[in-house]
Amino acid sequence: MSEQMDVALYLIEKGADYTKPITPTVIEGEDVSVLYLLRCSMIDLDSEQYKYKMKVVAFLKAKGLDYDKEPIPEGTVEYMKNMYPDNWQEYVKRY
Repeated sequence: MSEQMDVALYLIEKGADYTKPITPTVIEGEDVSVLYLLRCSMIDLDSEQYKYKMKVVAFLKAKGLDYDKEPIPEGTVEYMKNMYPDNWQEYVKRY
């Protein structure tokens, strides 16, 4: 999902049901929410896809789904610490 935020935005703007649980293939059998998937999406903060991610976040917030209230999965935090060991806390603030 992280490399296709433009597609995600297009689909939800065109009426895709973002309220249904999603069963990603990497977490077999475990349904997750669109907010969970967004929280798991590690995107370069200076990229076009990050801008699209924030547009998806804004769209969902306008519909009552608050990305900021969704906890960051522990595995994602650990990944951030590995990717940005010197400034991972700053990344978390913008992410």
